[in-house]
Amino acid sequence: MRILFFTPFAGRNGAEMMLWYTIKHINKDKFSCALFSGQKGPLIDELPKSVPFFLPHVPLKQTLGQRVIIKAKNRIFGKNKVDDPYKKSVIDAHNKFKPDVWYINTVLCPEAVSLALELGVPYVVHFHDMLFVYQHITYNNLKNAVEGAKLLVGCSEVVCDKLRIMGGTNIALHYECIDTSKIALDKKNTEKLKKKLNINSSFIWVMSGSVEYRKGTDLIPLIARSLGKSVSILWLGLGSSGYSYYIEKELKYYGIENVFMLGSKSDDYYDYLALADGLVLTSREDPFPLVMIEAAALGLPIVSFNSGGVKEFVKDGMGIVIDSFDTLDLVQAMHKVSNNEINFNKEISIARANEFDAEIQAQYWQDMMLSRDFA
Repeated sequence: MRILFFTPFAGRNGAEMMLWYTIKHINKDKFSCALFSGQKGPLIDELPKSVPFFLPHVPLKQTLGQRVIIKAKNRIFGKNKVDDPYKKSVIDAHNKFKPDVWYINTVLCPEAVSLALELGVPYVVHFHDMLFVYQHITYNNLKNAVEGAKLLVGCSEVVCDKLRIMGGTNIALHYECIDTSKIALDKKNTEKLKKKLNINSSFIWVMSGSVEYRKGTDLIPLIARSLGKSVSILWLGLGSSGYSYYIEKELKYYGIENVFMLGSKSDDYYDYLALADGLVLTSREDPFPLVMIEAAALGLPIVSFNSGGVKEFVKDGMGIVIDSFDTLDLVQAMHKVSNNEINFNKEISIARANEFDAEIQAQYWQDMMLSRDFA
């Protein structure tokens, strides 16, 4: 089977990391694959050499002047008569690679969905998102993604339920995964990082994710004030918006010094995770966060709101999932974990994480694809 994958950024978000894990472990005797990315992100350099990749002839991001000119041409000449650089780039890639099916790795590639429909190419759409992302997609783009695909793939049961609600029929579940072989800890570096941050707390909580409203970063100041100064919270993830500015100012306003907004730490990522005694997930919505698998692989207890796929992953002995979205309920659960008041079993967590290793999940994905007819 020849598959042309589509991805928007080639960045280190969960959906795109998942795609790279799949490509890395794909059976070359049964599949040939190529990639079309909207941008040349950092993951492009990590593609296997056997996988060709294609980029738009011009970036998808255009200046305001360029967009005005394109819209003017569309009005004057009609859209189909305009030389659309993205469309031409995709058609060139399709003609060169000659795929049997397009695999659109996220609903955030609406241009690929529209073009597949226009050209009559069979396509799969992999949904890694829920309602928060749907609001940023047009009505027709989401409709086409759901109704025109030969196969819809959801990254958790809760995502698959959303697809059923929208009328999807040919739906498959394929969980997110991590590459457990990448988890290599440097204990000396972890100690060095701890000293650098000057952390002497009795318990350290960590969270990894972009600083945004969906991830519930704004709850961190209240959580820190409720837990007290004997506990530290590390947040690993980028934030450069006004939302980030507000949180920074709130921490300063209340004199909170035990919260460390560390930004992205790709080089020492697992050493920073290993600093922690537990993972807290403050997300208001999270289909199947990779960090919970990573934390479990490190044997960390998990405390989370029931924000999506987390309840499908966390089993008895792994932590606490809160059905309410009351921040103080989350704080109470964090207290129970830090005071050893729950029946936590490190070995259960590690074994559970190993079920979601990329090599194992890639085999499930390949079986899923081979069992479908995309003609």
